[in-house]
Amino acid sequence: MKKTAQLLIKMSSDLREAFQSYAQRHNRTASELVRHLMEDEMRNARMVNMLSPKLIDGPYGPEAPVSDKDGKTYHVHVAPFRSQTALRIYDPSTKDGFFDQSKARSGSTMLERIFSVIEGNYDWDTPAYRQVCSELELDPDAGRPTLKEADKALVADLEQHIDWSGRSNDYMRLNQLIFDLIDLLRTDQFPEFYIYVGTKQTLENWTFSLPKAPFKDAFDRVDRN
Repeated sequence: MKKTAQLLIKMSSDLREAFQSYAQRHNRTASELVRHLMEDEMRNARMVNMLSPKLIDGPYGPEAPVSDKDGKTYHVHVAPFRSQTALRIYDPSTKDGFFDQSKARSGSTMLERIFSVIEGNYDWDTPAYRQVCSELELDPDAGRPTLKEADKALVADLEQHIDWSGRSNDYMRLNQLIFDLIDLLRTDQFPEFYIYVGTKQTLENWTFSLPKAPFKDAFDRVDRN
């Protein structure tokens, strides 16, 4: 048996009487009629489309406005960093966009879900990330690298070595190398000459504790034509 919850709907007395009279004529209770109308609206996407936030053209590209229970509005957008996607939220009313996220997190169900994605581990294909983007009408694949099918497994292996913790003294240099290699392998953009030269020099003067082979393999696959 499915659990149900009550939804309080306020009506003026004359509208309530008219609604109840209409329900009786169709052999339904007022609650049954409300549920039927809501299900019909959502089934045909009329209510869903009406409730979906309308994207705006913000300083970071398409942005979805999301309001809390008090009417405070935040802007959410997809902001890829190199080969990684990132869901970002900021306060358009402040100069730098920063705000107290701990207070905003519980402002609404959608805000809670957005922060849950942002604060977790996610990538382009994470269901929760893609679902939130879809509901906000944001493109979850905005800026996503296009790769040759034969290179995807190698790129996935390289990405496993990306280190955001900063525990290694060379973590920034290693991250830079990985992002540069992935950029060089992308088919949606032409390899930058200075990235190619810099990556070649890093490989020739290898100083990392990791095996060099997979990084050299990726570099050898770069199409320079």
